[in-house]
Amino acid sequence: MLFFCLLLALVLSLSGLAQANEVKAVEVFQGAPIQFGDAMTGSTWEALDQGRIIRRTLELPNFNGPVKITARVKLESAGDPWDRFGTVYLLPQTGPAVELLKFMTGFGTGLPYKRDDIPDHPSVDKWAEYSLWEADVTHLAPLLQGTVTIEAIIDTWVNPGWLLDFTLLFEPAEDERMPDWTMPVFNNTGEYWTKEVFASEASSFEVEIPPGLESLQMFYLTSGHGGRSSGDEFNKKDHIIYVDDQEVLRFVPWREDGPLFRPFSPTSAKWEGDVWSSDLSRSNWIPGDQVKPMVFELGEHLKAGRHKISLAVTDMAESTPDNLNYWNISIVLVGYRQSPRQETELVPLLQAPNPSGITISWVHNSDYASVVEYGPTESLGQRAWGNTELIGGELVWHTVHLRGLSPDTTYYYRVRSGLSESTLHQFQTPPAPGDKTAVLVGLAGAAADPEGTKLILSSLKDEVKSRGENLQIVLQMGNLLQNTCAPGEYLTQVVEPFSAELPGVPVHIVPGSQERESIYLYQFVHNDAFDDYFPTSSYGDRHGRLGEETYQFRLGRTMFLVFNTNVLNLEGLTWLEKAVARADQDQQIDSLIVLTHQPLGSLSSYVQGRIKTHLSQTNKPTLLLDGEQIGGSRFALLKIEGEAVYTLDLYEVDLGTGKVQLLQDK
Repeated sequence: MLFFCLLLALVLSLSGLAQANEVKAVEVFQGAPIQFGDAMTGSTWEALDQGRIIRRTLELPNFNGPVKITARVKLESAGDPWDRFGTVYLLPQTGPAVELLKFMTGFGTGLPYKRDDIPDHPSVDKWAEYSLWEADVTHLAPLLQGTVTIEAIIDTWVNPGWLLDFTLLFEPAEDERMPDWTMPVFNNTGEYWTKEVFASEASSFEVEIPPGLESLQMFYLTSGHGGRSSGDEFNKKDHIIYVDDQEVLRFVPWREDGPLFRPFSPTSAKWEGDVWSSDLSRSNWIPGDQVKPMVFELGEHLKAGRHKISLAVTDMAESTPDNLNYWNISIVLVGYRQSPRQETELVPLLQAPNPSGITISWVHNSDYASVVEYGPTESLGQRAWGNTELIGGELVWHTVHLRGLSPDTTYYYRVRSGLSESTLHQFQTPPAPGDKTAVLVGLAGAAADPEGTKLILSSLKDEVKSRGENLQIVLQMGNLLQNTCAPGEYLTQVVEPFSAELPGVPVHIVPGSQERESIYLYQFVHNDAFDDYFPTSSYGDRHGRLGEETYQFRLGRTMFLVFNTNVLNLEGLTWLEKAVARADQDQQIDSLIVLTHQPLGSLSSYVQGRIKTHLSQTNKPTLLLDGEQIGGSRFALLKIEGEAVYTLDLYEVDLGTGKVQLLQDK
């Protein structure tokens, strides 16, 4: 399934190119070996650094009108079984090198077709023969014409290493907005900058901004490496941009979609529980995929004139001679006399409510800045930065975690990315831990289409309004998604319906059989942002989504345990045992509510027995709710009062007429 999703996305991305007319293809490198030692020079290019770098000087076409420029890399292992960083870059006449396409090799991509000692794997339909990536480099158009020198490097230390093709495609495009000014300003790729270097003056530079620019965009390419499990490669680190010594950007470069690229890593280490080294979340790179630029609008900070720009990476790990932590970063500034981007209204989604915080997410593809302005009044007054994830190669998902809030308090907020922002919204934090304030929870089924989902949520909202109460959270009981290979469906089935009908209420999903452990789900949701979250997996603390499939949170004096019935293994059952034991020892918890998609009776007798055994080990009242009770066009309102006093009202919505029927109240 993962390979099919990736293959489908690749075919769709290339099909438009194949149909285009008047495309001029410039083959820069063809089958060029990059390796360490025994450097091999070709007829059109030369090898440097013992073969790890290849270089070619050539003539690119000049163009008089708008043009779209695409960089394409094809890469396969000639013998290297490891993941390596690599990049193809331009050497301009002045300034630092300009990265055209940055990538991370897979673990031995294509080696199963060259060696007979690499077995098949049940989770991979077919090993990839090579990697194929494309990048839109139109913003570099002023640099990509006439006589140029282009180099490629792969940080390999073996021979044979890799075989690389690199092509530049030039396509006339009347609707393309061409840059008026392009300036490479920074590149430390391959220099292994440690924390000491980032703390020095080397991380600052000056730039002269010309007059007359309406939009000034920063293209920021970065990836963190080394340090093993405790280092920068496997842990989130804030990057900060200062302009004239004032902080203007703060963000976390991070990727969590490693399992999608298993077909490109046949020689990856594979551990117990079907966890691969290539699965693990990393600092903006994944074995077998390219690293895309993070784009930020800085026009309000970089007006015409001379400015100082400084870079910082917070809390970098220490480095030793055999355990190096470093970041590869390159920056290009691009200016437009007329902005190529239009302002849009952003649609936020709330998640992970805590007495002292909440998580706010939204999608916006035009800018990677993730900012929330918030406060206890409509004047706001406070600001928090967040991070972004690229989902399915097509959606930029922004997330900001607000912390340090007061319990049981109304807050107002607005989200911003570049030129775009949302309207003013509000939410209410949950009561403090141990507080006996009554809590109202919504439980929602799923319709087959967004309009049906909106009708269910609208009916739920109307019922809450008629009571004159406030919802603390809505739990969607699973089977909300039809096509989990389509990231856009998460927007139409989750973000848009919930944001439209319940804009001030956080939402979380009880994983259903339709979702089938889609990795996209665990990029959109943030179960690990709950205060009480602890991972099912030993990798869950450090490596992003692994362990998020089963999670827990508390509201008032009740602990909610969301148990995943799609993947029934010893790890999940062990988690449930520990979660129940922890709740049983917590004097501020009166009761437990366990939520599953599948009813307990549909599970195997072994799993049923284990679950019943774990739940019987607590003396605290326990309520089990599942997606069969509250599924389809149904919704429920669960009110928790006093010490484990529940009221559960169950409703059904006629999706044809919109009529709501009360099925039970108890």
